[in-house]
Amino acid sequence: MTREVVRRAAIDLGSNSFQLLIQEKDAVRTQTVERMRQKVQLAHGFESGLISDAAIERGLDCIARFAQRLLAIDRENIYIAGTYVLRNAENASAFVNRAEQLLGCTVHIISGEDEARLIYFGAVNRMLPGAGGKLVVDIGGGSTELAFGRSNKAERLQSLDVGCVDLMDRFYKPGHDGATAFRQATNRATEFFSSVDVALINVAGVEVVGTSGTMESIQNVLAANGWGSTEISSSGLEKLALSLLDKRWVTGGSIPGLEPERVDIFPAGVAILCALFKQLKIKSLHCLDASLLDGLLTSEGRDFTFNKHNDATAVQNENGIQARSISGLMQRYAVDEQQVGRVSRAVSHLLAGVSGLWGIDNDESKYLLTWVAELHEIGIQIAARNYHRHGAYIIQHSEIPGLSRRMKSELALLVRNHRRGFKTVAFSAYSEVDGNRLKRLSVLIRIAVIIERSRCDKESPVLEVVATKDGIRLIFQADWLDSHALSRDELTQEKAQLSKVGISLEF
Repeated sequence: MTREVVRRAAIDLGSNSFQLLIQEKDAVRTQTVERMRQKVQLAHGFESGLISDAAIERGLDCIARFAQRLLAIDRENIYIAGTYVLRNAENASAFVNRAEQLLGCTVHIISGEDEARLIYFGAVNRMLPGAGGKLVVDIGGGSTELAFGRSNKAERLQSLDVGCVDLMDRFYKPGHDGATAFRQATNRATEFFSSVDVALINVAGVEVVGTSGTMESIQNVLAANGWGSTEISSSGLEKLALSLLDKRWVTGGSIPGLEPERVDIFPAGVAILCALFKQLKIKSLHCLDASLLDGLLTSEGRDFTFNKHNDATAVQNENGIQARSISGLMQRYAVDEQQVGRVSRAVSHLLAGVSGLWGIDNDESKYLLTWVAELHEIGIQIAARNYHRHGAYIIQHSEIPGLSRRMKSELALLVRNHRRGFKTVAFSAYSEVDGNRLKRLSVLIRIAVIIERSRCDKESPVLEVVATKDGIRLIFQADWLDSHALSRDELTQEKAQLSKVGISLEF
């Protein structure tokens, strides 16, 4: 009898390392068949908010190696997540676009909260079931994630922008004094952890679990030096910290129990964990061989992060974090849901007519247009005048679980640009490919809003949409434009606006 096997893969584009996990699943079991990890240090030199050219090339070299290993796996079974650096870098698209070309897959930039959630999913799926509280801690290259929950449910999530590569760059410069650098790094980490959710601070009676390479390295060093073989305790960590302060080890030298490639970032990782133990009053934690990768390949992680469904209505799934976040904003700012429905239907119809020729026939574009239609009027609650600007500001500065920094930026841009002048300068911040995609999505939401100006279901037009390479043609039912003077005049103005950016509008 032939064994039916499904192969799945996950890639974590982390700030320190890129990691690949491949699993095979059949009717009986799930088997890990390969784990690959490469030190890339995408966060090295990131103080300016830009990924360095050297870091981009290191990352792409790694991606090319991963791509060969993934050739035999169906693209729809590959899940890729970018974390701290990619969600914060101004030039993230310079890396992401080339990585997607090499892999033939979409790179999803996830929020800090989503990162914490995925790490939690990965950890609890490797733990014995139980109703007790669990705190999962992950120290990465650019950020530190905390997730608290019971059973498989993550109840509180927090991501803090402090990581071991960042602290290494900041304090462990050539010629540094090791003891001084360690104190400075610990103080810096303590400043970040002062903002930890108060509900996470007292962990008495809670099982504390550490994941990530940093935790594993610290555990191995403690064991090699006789300071704790099964857990990281506060006393063992204190001994390790004192050894660094006494300059028993120096960066670049050999540390018993530590892999050579982690020597440079190790003291910074210890500094972060010391600050975390103190702030959260942790007595001990045990390390778990789990990671964001494991979370990506759980059913909860895949559904929560990627909303993998078969049609454009996936974003409406009540179990999706993005849908819940958008719905929450709609309720908070009391949007007109009937008008949202009209504009949503119109923009979906327009997209269906042009998506193939315009190269925007992908789920991400469908989701983004749906969100724009749902949120384009949230700024009215601040003031009707210039409400599109108010709406963009709300989106840009709100915490929207499930939306990465890049997704929020694109959403805010489209809301800002859905009426009045076509702000071409705003699109210049993106790569040519992303800029053209966003311009075309902007055209569709602008037209949808114009043709639904009556705000009345019975006045919505019966419309045929014809795409051209550089434009769009709208064929209305007889006499509709003559009886809807406002929409006719605004479409005439829109035609002049779009011609300035090389897009033709005919009607």
